[in-house]
Amino acid sequence: MRTTQVTFRMPLDAERRFLRTYMPPALDRLDARDDVVSAYFWRFGDTATHEPPVELAGGTVVDGGGAILVVTGEPDAAAAIDAERPHWDRCRERGLLETVDVLPWTEGPYENAREKMVDGFGERGGDLVFRLRPIISRTTADLLREFEEDLPAVGEPTDANPKPVGDWVLIHYLMKQNGHDWDDEVDACCEAIANRAQSLTHFYDEERGRESLDRAIETLEAVRTELLETAGSSAE
Repeated sequence: MRTTQVTFRMPLDAERRFLRTYMPPALDRLDARDDVVSAYFWRFGDTATHEPPVELAGGTVVDGGGAILVVTGEPDAAAAIDAERPHWDRCRERGLLETVDVLPWTEGPYENAREKMVDGFGERGGDLVFRLRPIISRTTADLLREFEEDLPAVGEPTDANPKPVGDWVLIHYLMKQNGHDWDDEVDACCEAIANRAQSLTHFYDEERGRESLDRAIETLEAVRTELLETAGSSAE
């Protein structure tokens, strides 16, 4: 079982159009192949707007539009990748794609994505991540099909959208659909906040990580104050 990684680059303003055009049908094609064990992708998105630019393991610099497709095949992903090349050419012709870099994992410490994930998350955690990432990619593909524009992470409340509904609602419904209650969801969000702060510290520095935690604490303190005020006014 071997993995091939494909890095697509394009202007940032073309990133979502490329993904919406290419990625949902590509995942359908890859999932239908007997020689593909796993296929998932992730996009650069807002990460490309950070200063200084983020440098990933392996040297890729996130400084414009892009996405990375990771395909694991048995015995390898070569045939599956070759079958996708005409689709890349059509995306180039439409101005949605500038460059494609294909990197088979024939050298380096890992033969496939599962090995890398087990190394980073442990045997059980790595196996879960390896199985979850394709599921999340298919969910993202459904969102790309359904919506012409990205939903905001949170967004600003309006009369038409007072909550406001955005991508954060996906976390809520996913937790609910998997049988978790209020406390479980709060615990999960706290773990996610800690994880992202640690990631910012890794890619930047401790100050950047602490700033993200400070923003979260300020938000939660404001929520607590609002809840106390609401409870007080209700008791009067």
